[in-house]
Amino acid sequence: MNANKMKYFLRLNVIVYIVSISIYSQTFDLLKDYTPGKSIIYQFNRSASPSDFIYDTTSTIHIFNGTYRVYTDSVRLNEIDSIRSYYLSVHKVGTEINRNRLRIIWSRNIDTVYNDLIEEHLKSDYNSADNKIKGWLFPDTVGQSPRCPEDSTIYYPYPYYYRFYHFPSQDTFDLRGDTLLLTNVVTDCFDVGFTSIFEITKGDGLLMRRGNLYNFFDWSFTDTYSKDEVSSIISNTTLPQEFGLNYNYPNPFNPATKILYSLPELSFVTLRVYDVLGKEVTTLVNEEKPSGSYEVEFDGANLSSGVYYYRLKAGDFVETKKMILIK
Repeated sequence: MNANKMKYFLRLNVIVYIVSISIYSQTFDLLKDYTPGKSIIYQFNRSASPSDFIYDTTSTIHIFNGTYRVYTDSVRLNEIDSIRSYYLSVHKVGTEINRNRLRIIWSRNIDTVYNDLIEEHLKSDYNSADNKIKGWLFPDTVGQSPRCPEDSTIYYPYPYYYRFYHFPSQDTFDLRGDTLLLTNVVTDCFDVGFTSIFEITKGDGLLMRRGNLYNFFDWSFTDTYSKDEVSSIISNTTLPQEFGLNYNYPNPFNPATKILYSLPELSFVTLRVYDVLGKEVTTLVNEEKPSGSYEVEFDGANLSSGVYYYRLKAGDFVETKKMILIK
């Protein structure tokens, strides 16, 4: 090959290389929309089905369908620990039911606000993945289990979730066009399996998270968070304006019930359950809580039938209500 042809060949390879890099070099940001002044609406749906082994009415499941509006209240950086914290207010609205195989046991409307958090650990170096994240939609760790025989599922290759994913990459990801799918499978290869899928695009960030739980002997269900809208409008009217302790539901109950309370400001909270003689049965909450609406489950499986009282103390606010356990 003469000198002119060699120069042309090298120039052509450089052009092809640059074009390839411009096409395939992409960065996927899972926290793209989590900035102060924005809110994200996720449509949430749970579909569930009982195992063929459930023939009685003892096994139940909670099914919620509705929306989560997530406000990014503030973002703070702890330079000592190199952690960026995203402080969130989550407004949950929809309908929840509790049902067994045969019927709906109870149904209620949900309209509550609670606080949540995302932590981004900076200065990480995990090849293609940068900045470990946890909180809100992102578990602290990614479960791993042995691959089952004849299983062709793509397993997520990292032990954590990360904010950024870069391509091209020496690591293996399920990249389909402009969409990145992070798939994690945990199973015992027989009666229980869980699959978590994150769908991310370069332009829109995180679009969907879907979790599928399969249980051979109990309920199986699929939970789906789908991003519906990103808005620049933040409303402060969704936060509680006063302290409150709601009646538990269901009531009477067997064996578990839920207790709701609300805080208009940061408070140290204690929530305790007592029997009719005033003896403390259990402490459900004993810690400082930021403003928001909260839901706590009380399980009376190991208690006898009867009347019990639950008492909330938050700052100077104290209130007690009655509940009935029937077995």
